[in-house]
Amino acid sequence: HGRRRAATRRRLSARRSPSTGRPRLNNGGHRQLTSGRSADGTTAIGPVPAHAYDSPGAYTATLTVADAAGNTATDTVSVVVQPAGDTTPPTAEAGPNVTVSVGDSVTLDASGSTDDQAILGYQWAFGDGSTATGETVTHTYDSPGTYTATVTVADPARNTDTDSVTVTVVGDDATEDTATVTTVPSNVTVANGSVRAVDVAVTNSSSGVESYALTLSLSNATGNATIANASVPDGTVDRPSARTVVLSGTADSTASNVTVATVRLTGVETGRVDVALTADAVTTADGGQYDALSTAGGIVEVVPGPEPLPGSAAPPRDADGDGRFEDVNGDRTADLFDALDYFNQRGSEVIRDNPGRFDFDGDGDAGDLFDALALWNEISG
Repeated sequence: HGRRRAATRRRLSARRSPSTGRPRLNNGGHRQLTSGRSADGTTAIGPVPAHAYDSPGAYTATLTVADAAGNTATDTVSVVVQPAGDTTPPTAEAGPNVTVSVGDSVTLDASGSTDDQAILGYQWAFGDGSTATGETVTHTYDSPGTYTATVTVADPARNTDTDSVTVTVVGDDATEDTATVTTVPSNVTVANGSVRAVDVAVTNSSSGVESYALTLSLSNATGNATIANASVPDGTVDRPSARTVVLSGTADSTASNVTVATVRLTGVETGRVDVALTADAVTTADGGQYDALSTAGGIVEVVPGPEPLPGSAAPPRDADGDGRFEDVNGDRTADLFDALDYFNQRGSEVIRDNPGRFDFDGDGDAGDLFDALALWNEISG
């Protein structure tokens, strides 16, 4: 028989065959006693049983009918159970808060949004009654004020998520001192077990920087990272926890973009980690207070590191946060043995498949004598 149905419920019934005196199976009529087995281990009795399958797949349901004399007959039907649809929503990411002048365009970027399948579309509402679609959009505000721009992202299964960004619009005649505290770059990638350096900077400042007190903290989204260490040109560093650092010092700079600290992050577990900044105090170059001081954190993406080199117990790691793996043998020390291991294993797939991580002489490729020499010069420095 082998009839196929793409559904989770199927009804069967039976009646006696008058010509043979034995039960005959069909899709109509009646019979005193029927029983069925659903092929997932459950049974039911009755002429029209109903059954719900818990898992997708192909099943064979067997029907057995019997008359009063004990005569029996069986029939089967194939049931195909389709999987449930995608129910996992995407994760929207609208980007950092921004400050802009009236009449100047502002660009909003939702490229940090993610989904387990794919993102189908982006819908923006700028908070002033205007809307737009697209991953990256540009908008101009006509009046000063504080606006909330919201992006809604959707996947092909119509699952959605939203995220918002605050847009501060200042007037043309504004005399406020403004600046933004941010990480540079805002989005970074670090290999699991390695270190990556990011700068903390006061950017787009109207009046420079005399002094500052800032707090940088990490929060685990889907991955994990910790703060290895931090440094400031002229000031102090306090680490109350492995994921929080307090930076304070003096810059005495009139520049519009001033790097005030460098923080080195260690990848601990693959996935995304959010970086948040709090501006406890930032003064202008002449000792005044900023009227509009915004902060923009960032995202750290912790990715799997390479496999260990042949003969090494641990994978290579970045020892100083420059994106290259000086600790070739993964013993957490960059020394002569790393340069020797690099030379001896220069033809391995680990080095050949990761040229950006092992190109120590900067010629665009990796795995030759000059890279090994450049590594030793860097280590012995």
